Amino acid sequence: MLFLIALSFAGVIFTSSSGCDIGALNFNSFDFQKFNGPWVWLYHTKSDQESPFGCLRDNFIPQGDRSISTTVAYNSQEKSNQEFQGFVKESNSNSYFHDFEDNVPAPWKTTFYIMGVDYNQYVVLKGCLVGQNIPYTYAGFRVANPDENALEAANKTLEEYGMSLNDLVKFPNCDL
Repeated sequence: MLFLIALSFAGVIFTSSSGCDIGALNFNSFDFQKFNGPWVWLYHTKSDQESPFGCLRDNFIPQGDRSISTTVAYNSQEKSNQEFQGFVKESNSNSYFHDFEDNVPAPWKTTFYIMGVDYNQYVVLKGCLVGQNIPYTYAGFRVANPDENALEAANKTLEEYGMSLNDLVKFPNCDL
């Protein structure tokens, strides 16, 4: 118990089950119920695994002891949206596990660790894509065209970790 209390007061280095080092994180008051709803992932660390995809959108809807997720990803090769059905049934004060059925080829089946969030505007999180041992950072917003306040708030969170939105790649086709 004392160990858990100590974790809540200090940045902790997290390692995912695949051995991917997430690094030190300071956020520890995540509430998935407030997180539910639509998110548009506008910025991300460049990933070859996501290269065919443009804009990513998630919608999390509470259902019993879990949230059902619909991930819509614009496939730039096929010039159409692809839809992936998933769910979240595990979350805690700094993360959530985004799961998909085994037959769904979605690279986002992972634990996402929260770097910072304003439930009405933005979230910045970090996770390791399927089969990858390097962490990827994402900045998501409630809308596809966030206002300057939301962008500044996300940037402020990233600055706490020595990053900025300029260090991330903007997903194309979020206005479609």
